[in-house]
Amino acid sequence: MYSNIIVPASVKTNAGYIEVSCNIKNTGSKEGTEIVQLYISPNSNQPLKPIQLKGFQRVDLKPGEMKTVTFKVSSQQLAHYSDNIWRIDAGEYEFKIGASSADIRLNASCKLTGKPVKMERRTVLFAK
Repeated sequence: MYSNIIVPASVKTNAGYIEVSCNIKNTGSKEGTEIVQLYISPNSNQPLKPIQLKGFQRVDLKPGEMKTVTFKVSSQQLAHYSDNIWRIDAGEYEFKIGASSADIRLNASCKLTGKPVKMERRTVLFAK
């Protein structure tokens, strides 16, 4: 069972990382493993694909056990390529957590504020 997604309501475009977390609980009677996946979708007019995998974590759980899963998402993961440069633009983004892109269990929005950030290249592609 997925629960309690935590995403900051607002961060600056030049923030280094955005911390996203949730709880995962094994409600079954046997040990299990879940691959928790983090996706991001733009809610504004950013020229990004509608849903993008940005990180994943393997979580082993005993029966009845609950763990907190935390992703450190780099603001670079919200960048898009435009006019021969990578840009991080202000706007609203939806963070989605689930077992797959077709099985989203939790979601929450975060607003990026501030001036656009420009980079020659991205060095971070997946969340920590």
